[in-house]
Amino acid sequence: MVGILIGVGALVVLRLGDKQKTPPPQAASPTAPTSAPAASQDAKLKPTGVQLADHGSWVQLSWTDHTNGAALYLVTGGVAGTTPTKLAQPAHTTTARIDALRTDADYCFVVIGMTDVDHVSPGDRVCTHRTGSATPR
Repeated sequence: MVGILIGVGALVVLRLGDKQKTPPPQAASPTAPTSAPAASQDAKLKPTGVQLADHGSWVQLSWTDHTNGAALYLVTGGVAGTTPTKLAQPAHTTTARIDALRTDADYCFVVIGMTDVDHVSPGDRVCTHRTGSATPR
């Protein structure tokens, strides 16, 4: 189960990273796939009311679970403007603490609810506002 969750987390991070960057146009090729299969987004899985409490070198994230504990959660993020990475996998809880943050940088985070690799739903992005450079997208 842990291996599956790590694989799901890596896939979700890759898919979120792809959504944040616009790839360069490519010539059409009849043998090349045009896109990766899209995961189903279930509104019930989406964590809502995502809150961020900034404590300098660490943040506390909290959210509302609409699945009565059925969803697993993954927190992705990083320094604002960089490719997000997996930061925490708090499973069936509605809070996550992210430690070892730089106090002179802004960070953005996304909490993702999922039941399996094909059923994921990211919550709204939240960011720290330490330098004024981070804006949710």
